[in-house]
Amino acid sequence: MRWRYLSVMFLLAAPALARADFLHDTEAAHDWHLARVSAPGRSYFYKGPEVDGCPALTASCRRGAYLVRGNQLLIGEVRGALVYAAYTDGGGTATIGWLPKTSVARIAVPKQTIAAWIGSWNYDYTTIDITRGLGPGRLKASGMAVWGMHDPERVRRGGIHTGDFEGEATLTGGRIRFGPTSGSEDSDCRVSLRLIGPYLAAADNGNCGGANVSFTGVYRR
Repeated sequence: MRWRYLSVMFLLAAPALARADFLHDTEAAHDWHLARVSAPGRSYFYKGPEVDGCPALTASCRRGAYLVRGNQLLIGEVRGALVYAAYTDGGGTATIGWLPKTSVARIAVPKQTIAAWIGSWNYDYTTIDITRGLGPGRLKASGMAVWGMHDPERVRRGGIHTGDFEGEATLTGGRIRFGPTSGSEDSDCRVSLRLIGPYLAAADNGNCGGANVSFTGVYRR
């Protein structure tokens, strides 16, 4: 499992806010479409409804984060001239927010293979490791999530929360779900994964660890 050093904590503070915005709807993890930035120059992200008057194509809503032509990303809900978008780099650092919908174009998702799932997937301080399971179409996954690493004071006093899951399941319809499927309690951890090009979109039911811990996110290897 890959861990980031605390020395980069302040550089990662902005993506942490994006994670909180993303968690407004865990099922949104399976409503993403693969896209590519098609506009020249910089395509800036815009703040979401957590800020009065946003999202909107205004100077007050515009953030400092941006993408450039050729970047692959995931897009979802459309609101007026903006589309909800997520970009995660190879190190697992995510930027999630709203982009001008004229800046991006949907692209076809490559044909999925079992081999495409295999590897260590990263999002913020969360890692999901996937290997082959026993039998055709079977995958094994184990995950470790940490909440609170963006707060230096919380880290200093050991106030971080963790969560984990482990399981094996059959890939069905391009998705795989880990956790009990019947005769289980609502408190049981369930994690659902979908492979979308270079991204692994994950959603959980909020019962996979300590307070605020979640595997919901958009991962890259």
